[in-house]
Amino acid sequence: MLLTAPLGFNIDTFVLLLNLTVFRPLLSLSYLLLYVSWRRGIFDVPPIFDDWFQSHQSVAWSLAIFSLSVVTFNLSNYLSYWVSNRSSLAPLRSKADWNRELVVITGGASGIGAQLAQRCAQRGCKVVTLDVRPSSSSNPSSSSQPGRGGHHGRHPETDGKRGSDDPSTSSPPSPLHPNIHPYICDVSKRDQVIQVSEVILSRFGTPPTILINNAGTFNRGKLVTEIDQNELSNVMGVNLLSNFWTLQSFLPAMIRLGRGHVVTVSSVMAHFGVSRMTDYVSTKHALVGLHESLRLELDKKFQTPNVRTTLVVLGHVKTRLFTGMRFNPLANFLAPSVEVDLVAESILQSLERRENSVVYLPFYSRWVVLLKVVPIWLRDLIQIVMGADESLPSKD
Repeated sequence: MLLTAPLGFNIDTFVLLLNLTVFRPLLSLSYLLLYVSWRRGIFDVPPIFDDWFQSHQSVAWSLAIFSLSVVTFNLSNYLSYWVSNRSSLAPLRSKADWNRELVVITGGASGIGAQLAQRCAQRGCKVVTLDVRPSSSSNPSSSSQPGRGGHHGRHPETDGKRGSDDPSTSSPPSPLHPNIHPYICDVSKRDQVIQVSEVILSRFGTPPTILINNAGTFNRGKLVTEIDQNELSNVMGVNLLSNFWTLQSFLPAMIRLGRGHVVTVSSVMAHFGVSRMTDYVSTKHALVGLHESLRLELDKKFQTPNVRTTLVVLGHVKTRLFTGMRFNPLANFLAPSVEVDLVAESILQSLERRENSVVYLPFYSRWVVLLKVVPIWLRDLIQIVMGADESLPSKD
């Protein structure tokens, strides 16, 4: 777990403080053993604890129950980790391991994708970014290619666009790091993804071992009746179908190698609906199903559990796209915005650990799935109080 939190006065700050203190499993286990030893007379506890237990028996018992809950919760987490990674608890990637990796990042021109590209490159990986526009860190005149244009959607997490039809030309490596190689590619188009995958294999002589599906788009502020066919096809293609095209192009080589890592970037809106974002919400729901099914296929059908999967469930990430969005004070406290750097570092930590995992940011994203089981009236009340359906202004 990355022990950090979004900046500012918010619930994540308190959760971080609790995780560093009272929720530490070793602290809870130590207290539990001390209390049980005193209660059962297994051995004599220090006088200061004996006096306190005697004079505060109800409080001591309550703390023991709390400590037992903390220990049980952590044991459950460790069991889940072991089950999902049971084939091989691989060591952290060494510098030599990173140097052998070829990483493909969709939507890598800016935002989360660009930050991930920088971090992977700094560790020694060769990084290929796929986007319809030049990398924000490279010379636009050298990496952009003329295309047919069309709708230029942006993604809430990555602020990416789509539009070019020539995936075969790579720009020179990014000036920020020579290991980054941006390619112009519209990942919503299967033929372009296949073509660029062949170019990558020819150029680097080895297939990618890490795939980060990060690209996306949505139609800002439109009701379901206002989205035309082209706009809907755009969102479905970039947010959902592109994941299938990249998996079909790059996953077979990982299966043959018996190792690799696939990262799927989703959203908290995979677990609840929001007005004026029906297209985006629908694709994020689908990505969770894709991730869960993919992990089962890799483990049980392909028999390649060392091809790892990571699902990223994000709340609001601070990008240019969300400029002008309205959040009330309660939403800012319970659902704080997340910095791009924090998201990228959390994903990188999962890659470094070589583990099947789910990355949740910020804290509330772990619990939004519970909205599925609460009564509808309560779920609607929560969204009204949080102002979820009013946070995105209309297109007009």
